Amino acid sequence: AGLMAATFLAACGFQPLYSGGKGGHMATELGSIKIERIADRSGQQLRNHLLDKLTPYGQPARARYGLKVTMREGISGLAVKKSEVATRANLNVGASFSLTERATAEVLFTGTSSVVASFNILSSDFSTLIAEKGARSRAISEVASDIQQRLAAYFKLHPATDSPVMP
Repeated sequence: AGLMAATFLAACGFQPLYSGGKGGHMATELGSIKIERIADRSGQQLRNHLLDKLTPYGQPARARYGLKVTMREGISGLAVKKSEVATRANLNVGASFSLTERATAEVLFTGTSSVVASFNILSSDFSTLIAEKGARSRAISEVASDIQQRLAAYFKLHPATDSPVMP
């Protein structure tokens, strides 16, 4: 069944995004991105997730690309009791990003990513804080994964030409 599915996908023109391994083309392109600092604690968490996903072997000594990310988040009440007290909330986490070629400062790709994570508002403030923290962590991880996939798709559609690498 697996061989038949692979044959069908190949016949349709399907190609996986990742060439696999540390030395694959996609890993090389993603690994040559310098991720700029992102403001606030949530921004630090997003940057750490992006570092893990894009440059798992460490930041490049001479990065070819730069990635600038701006984050935003907000909370809105979702479920409300008759007493007009919210019992559930949505945490909206979004990020705008731009990929530039460092040698020319040319913007190659821009995009936005947005995730909504829900959490319960409990009678204990501490429990609510922990629930919100968990929702934030999940949302940030999903935003990082989305940015990684979108960058991989960009590099798949726009193979790099040989050009100088910036320190």
